[in-house]
This record gives sequence, C-alpha cells and structure tokens, in this order.
Amino acid sequence: MTAQIITAVKKGYESQGSGGLTCLRSPAGEVERSLSTGKPGLIQAAKGLTVVSMVGVNGTGKDHDGGEAANLVQSRGQTAVLAACDTFRAAAIEQLKLWGQRLKVTVIAGADKADPASIAHDAITAALAAMRIIYLLILPADCTPSII
Repeated sequence: MTAQIITAVKKGYESQGSGGLTCLRSPAGEVERSLSTGKPGLIQAAKGLTVVSMVGVNGTGKDHDGGEAANLVQSRGQTAVLAACDTFRAAAIEQLKLWGQRLKVTVIAGADKADPASIAHDAITAALAAMRIIYLLILPADCTPSII
C-alpha cells in the first residue's frame, strides 16, 4: 500500500506539479481504491513475515480488530503474533493480552510507557525465530503516519 501511495503521489506531482497536488487527497484515493477492489481478507507477503499495522486514535477498536484478524489468521491454519506497542494508554497492553489469552495467541509486550519500537523489534525477532507466517503489529494510538 505504501508503494502504491508513493507511486501515485509521484505521478500526480509529475503531471500536476506541486500546485495541483494535495498530499492528502492522492493517498486517500489510493486507500479507497485498494479497499474497493473486492478482494477480502489479509494479503499475505509472498515470503517472510506479513506485517499488519493498525493505527488509529484511542477508542477506534485497534485491539478488537487485531484480535479479529488474529482469529482469522488462525482459522486459516496459520500462526499469529500480536505486539502490544500501544504503551502510552493504560489499558491497551492488558486488552491485547486478554485477546491473546482468548485466542491462545502469543502477545509480545513490554512495560507501561516502554518504547513501542523496541516492542515491535522484539515481536519481529520472536516471530522470525519461531518461523511465523503471519505477524500482526498493533502500533501506538498516538502514532501519526507521514509521507516522505
């Protein structure tokens, strides 16, 4: 998705120049087109780990959706790992651990207020060591994506 967005922004800039391009409209259009393709489910990487990042503001259901996605992955006979990277919201780690217990899914977590990137690193390391097929990454709610 990121590669598609970057390509679309570059094409827009080349055809319209900086005056006719808004850096938010083009990425939003790419995401909309991607979601309306009629291809349901998670798209798995051809090889290696598949990383799904869930980003959103507090209360939008990242933990719930991560749990649902992990359940879907397991129903396909694959392995899911959840990473509790939302270390700045008091209940986030516990909510994700609860999903892990319910689904019998490994949850990689750190201490409250720990560095989210270190938890993501630990989760990827654990997933690689265990030869995991699917890896789900829950990013912190206050993470603001940017386009470079």
